[in-house]
Amino acid sequence: MLDIWLGTVDRSDLEQDFMRPERALWCAKAVPWVAEMARSGNGGIPEHPLTKIDKVMADDVSADMVELNALKTKNGGTGV
Repeated sequence: MLDIWLGTVDRSDLEQDFMRPERALWCAKAVPWVAEMARSGNGGIPEHPLTKIDKVMADDVSADMVELNALKTKNGGTGV
């Protein structure tokens, strides 16, 4: 559970060191596998850069990003 009382937080804010959590609360009520992942990392599970599971982190996803930006712009957004 993330208990964030900050209102809207932009990614650029989250990337700042001052946003790094200093404490974990309610640990006695944690879902065991979520608590373990928070403590120890992802345990080596496969990581994918976007939603396609046939792509891994080392793959070039620039074409996928172009496609995502086109969809977002088409739907009234400003792109990624």
